[in-house]
Amino acid sequence: MRVALRAKTLNIYVAREVLPTFILALFILTALLLLGRVMHYATLVLSRGVGALDILRLFSYLIPFILALTIPIALLLGVLFAFGRLSSENELTAMRASGVSLFQLLPAPLGLGVLSYILCALITFYLLPWGNTAFKDSLYHMLHSKAMSAIQEGVFDDEIEGVVLFVERIKREENTAEGVLIFDRRSSPFPVTITAREAHFPTADQVSALTTVGEGLTLELRDGSIHSLDGSLYRRIDFDVYRLTLPTAPHGTKGKDLYDMTLTELREEAKRLRARGELPWRPLVEFHERLAVPLACIVFAILGVPLGIRPPRSGKFANVSLGVAIVLIYYLCVSAGESLGRSGAVPPFLAIWSWNILLTGLGMYFLWRADTGRPVLPSLPLWTARR
Repeated sequence: MRVALRAKTLNIYVAREVLPTFILALFILTALLLLGRVMHYATLVLSRGVGALDILRLFSYLIPFILALTIPIALLLGVLFAFGRLSSENELTAMRASGVSLFQLLPAPLGLGVLSYILCALITFYLLPWGNTAFKDSLYHMLHSKAMSAIQEGVFDDEIEGVVLFVERIKREENTAEGVLIFDRRSSPFPVTITAREAHFPTADQVSALTTVGEGLTLELRDGSIHSLDGSLYRRIDFDVYRLTLPTAPHGTKGKDLYDMTLTELREEAKRLRARGELPWRPLVEFHERLAVPLACIVFAILGVPLGIRPPRSGKFANVSLGVAIVLIYYLCVSAGESLGRSGAVPPFLAIWSWNILLTGLGMYFLWRADTGRPVLPSLPLWTARR
C-alpha cells in the first residue's frame, strides 16, 4: 500500500511539472500559427471591408487544424522541460537513490499522452473536416459578397488574376458602376478589352445563390463593346447586355478536397476510385494519416522522458532545440511516408503507421538505456547514475 501510494504521489508530482509548460506552449504555438494564417489572408479579407466579428468567426474555423498540430508539440515540450528540470536539480537522482526507476515515472507523461491523443483524435476525426469546409465556404462567400466594396473609382484594379478593372464612378446604393473598362487576359494569347457604359453588380441575395453553386461574381454589362486582336485581325462586337463572370476568390477556397472529407467520406472516395479502375492511394493515405498522426501525442510522451534528462549545468532552454529536432524528424518521416504512399511505392498503411511503430520502439529503447545508467545518445550522457 505504501509503495502504491508513493508511486501515485510521484506521478501526480510529475504531471504537475508537465502541465504548466504544456498549457503555456499550447497557447503560444496556437497563437503563433493562427497569427501566421491570419496574416496570410489579412490583406485579401480586409480589402473587402469585412467586419471584425466576421473576421473572428472566419479564423475561428482554423483552430481545429492548428490544435491538431500544436497539441502533440506542446505535450513534447512539457515532458522535455519537466524531466529536464527534475534532472538538472538532482531530483531524479534523489528518486533514483530511493529505488524509483524511470519506468515508474512513465505513467504520468503516458497518461497525459493518452488524454492528449483522445482530444487530438476527436479534433482530427470530426472538427478538422468541419473547420476546413466552414472556413473555405465562409471565405468564398465573404469575398463574393464584399467584392464591390474593394473596387475604387479611377483606379486600375488587378486583384483578380488575369483581369484589370477600371470604373469612372460607382453608385454603391444602386449596385452599379459607370464608365467600365475591363482588360481580360484569361483567354490568352488572345486577350480582350471590354468597355461598357454601365455595370450592374448582383445583390446580396444573388451573391448567396451564386456562392452556393460555386460560381464567380457575374457582372451585367450594358451598352458596350468587346474588342479583340488576333494577329492582324481586329474584331469588335457591340452589345446591349453582356454577362461576364469573374472569379473573386482565390483558387482552393471553394470545393471539397481530401482534407475536408470525414473518415467515412475518405473510405467512400477510395471505393469510388477502385470502381472506376483508378488508384485509391491518395484517399487511403489521408485516411491512415488521420488515424495515425494523433498518436504522436503518445510517441512524444515516451520519447520526451529519456531525451528530456540533461546534465545539471546545461542551459535552461536546452531542450527547446531538442524538441524542435524531434518534431522536425517526426513530421519529415510522416511527409516522406505520405509521398511514398501516394505514389503507390509503399502500401498506405505501412507508409504512415511504420513511423509511429519505429519511434515508439526507439523511445522505449532510449528509456531502457537511461534507466540502466547508459547514455541515451553518444553526445548526450543523459543519465549518468548507475543502478
